[in-house]
Amino acid sequence: MSYFYCSSFNLTPETSNNFKSGFSNEITHLLNGISLNTSGSNVYRWANNSGNRGAILVGLPLIVDNSGVNTPYANKIEMLDNPEEYFKKYQGHFIVIYWDEQFLTIISDPLGLRDFYLKVTGENFELSTSPQKLEKSLELDFEQFGGRWLLINQVSYGSIFKRLERICCGAGIKIDLRKNEISKFKVSLFNDFDFSENNANVEQFKEKLQGLLNACSAPFNLSLSGGLDSRLLLSLSNKSSNLYLHSFGKNSEKDVIIASQIAEKLQIYHEVLNHSFSSVEEEVNFFKESSKFHLFTQPFFPVLRLANYNLVSHNGLIADGGFGELWRREFLNRVYYKSMLSPGKKIANLLNESMVFNRVDIFDSGVVHEMQKGASNQIEEVLTNFSGKISLSDKLDLLSLMCRLPNLYAAEQTRLDSTGKTAFMPYVQRDLLKLLFTVPKNRRKNGKLFKQIINSENRFLAEFPLAKNDILVPFNYGSLRSRIYRKIKNRTQRNNREIEFKLDYFLRNEDYLRSEVFQRATGFSGFYNKEKISKIFSGFYAGNYQLINEFEWFISFELTRQKLGI
Repeated sequence: MSYFYCSSFNLTPETSNNFKSGFSNEITHLLNGISLNTSGSNVYRWANNSGNRGAILVGLPLIVDNSGVNTPYANKIEMLDNPEEYFKKYQGHFIVIYWDEQFLTIISDPLGLRDFYLKVTGENFELSTSPQKLEKSLELDFEQFGGRWLLINQVSYGSIFKRLERICCGAGIKIDLRKNEISKFKVSLFNDFDFSENNANVEQFKEKLQGLLNACSAPFNLSLSGGLDSRLLLSLSNKSSNLYLHSFGKNSEKDVIIASQIAEKLQIYHEVLNHSFSSVEEEVNFFKESSKFHLFTQPFFPVLRLANYNLVSHNGLIADGGFGELWRREFLNRVYYKSMLSPGKKIANLLNESMVFNRVDIFDSGVVHEMQKGASNQIEEVLTNFSGKISLSDKLDLLSLMCRLPNLYAAEQTRLDSTGKTAFMPYVQRDLLKLLFTVPKNRRKNGKLFKQIINSENRFLAEFPLAKNDILVPFNYGSLRSRIYRKIKNRTQRNNREIEFKLDYFLRNEDYLRSEVFQRATGFSGFYNKEKISKIFSGFYAGNYQLINEFEWFISFELTRQKLGI
């Protein structure tokens, strides 16, 4: 897996069960007993890193130039003058590990797509991308965890685990190898964002995005759904023989139907990937392994769907439309509109109302109070970091970029890195994001920017409707009209296949879930309220299927708790 571990006392983790065969595994011994262990296919090293100088990138650095986008040849990088230079030279996402005769410097990905943890015990320290390697008995810090569980996503960079500090979003650690002393610092991604809107930057956006979508020579795999974000990527991709399309799901799903029709029209290779598990045990094991990376951010069934990545048949880069919502100004639009209707209401209160996400309440009252307090404090704190000079809509987009990306999307990116897949999200590359706030808001709003580019680059793609939650919406509908249309369709389409599938699955596997999830949860003497859990579990199997979402989140939390040993 794409992984590192560093300690001040020559302690190396057991590797027998943690590194897949065929992946490299290298230990570097530095001064004063400090050791550095790196492993994985997505690890890039300076070719001559023997001796007292070296550089390692953990993640996926991308070279973007006139010939297209590619990864460094044979996983080799050059030794630059300082560690910060790697973020200027490469796009992609990665942690920089850099050492010379005096210092070892480790810097997290500036966008938060790869982070790591620090544990200090007396005079000793340990650092790792894996919290499980630093703490055998992980404990939740419920004040930090409150933002992760009670909100759409966590809005702080704090660690949800006690005794571990999360190093995230350009934060770095500098270790004096001679004195064995640690200092902390922060790398600024953009210094200051440019908020001067200019229509001319739309063309720059298109050109930079196009540069991220044309591989030099290796196969280029594009995840194509029936939605808008991946369709824009397709419209700007080089339609050459090394472009391959894939979609996840069943042939009967609207996403897959539209994607297949588009691929057929363009005559581009397209495969529909729908991973089939052999048993409920295999499904649970896959979810548990994935939960090490997702850390309570994803429910059960969407995680199982991610197994489809293992079926992508062509080597090379994989690109998907993750986080395209940022360029469509879709995140927290309701906060913006509510502020217009209630101009005197504090933004923090609007965010508290709009960001609340009801997963499932399975905790005792003391824990719930601590989580609620933590979630509210996180929102208050993140707003204090925003300048009062910028508009509310820009503040909301900043919130999405700074807090949603590292606390939600980064989890799946890390999991993909662990599988050896070279997958990235074009919409969140550093050079492209420098243009974000210079593209006029009225162009980004409601997906206008994406639709205009699609119409200019490949007009026939606008003939296909957009698939959203298995409902087809006309291409030219704006966000509000689309939302109303989907609500009407939801009422008229009585057969919800997704709900039916979940119900069938949970009912079919009741015995397994009762013994492996419910009984193990109620046998746990920690922070659960067992009466709440019993009501959800018993109520669901007594026929109250309105509890299905809470039931799925309970299953997800408990399986993750089991895997992490909390």
